[in-house]
Amino acid sequence: MATEAKQTLIGFTNRANLPCVSKVQTIIKNASSLAVGRVATKAMSLVFLGFVARKLGEEGFGRFSTAMALVGFVEILPGYIARPFIIRHVAREMEKSGRFLAGVIGTNVALSIALFVALYFVTPLLNYPPDTDAAVLLLAASLLFSSITNSYHAVFTGFERMERSAMLDVANS
Repeated sequence: MATEAKQTLIGFTNRANLPCVSKVQTIIKNASSLAVGRVATKAMSLVFLGFVARKLGEEGFGRFSTAMALVGFVEILPGYIARPFIIRHVAREMEKSGRFLAGVIGTNVALSIALFVALYFVTPLLNYPPDTDAAVLLLAASLLFSSITNSYHAVFTGFERMERSAMLDVANS
């Protein structure tokens, strides 16, 4: 029963429980999953940005792009700092993946909240128009979800389950 509870995170708790698949098959499956996921994500982004550009017009889209750039810059901190740590430790000790994930999600959530608060106070000092300030805060609210999904991406990578990472990418976009 305890083993079943551990298996709910990814489906496998250690390499002994992984299905017998050759390394070549795993590489092909993971590479093709990531490629399909990236193509789908890029296509959805292209459609979304085309729609937003048409609806907002030149000036509105410029403000939206400014907000995206500012939030994208601060997203680096919670999104990617812990990623190598999780991948390395999950690949080494799969049975402890839940503990690693919980710790990193907690840290990333706290960091995302701190960054949102920082943007809340810093953005008005940049003298952007009010709608740009609102767009920055709206996009900054997504930092929380983004930091959690990036933590799961790292765990899926540690388990060599790129198809789940790709599905998460598509759902996240």
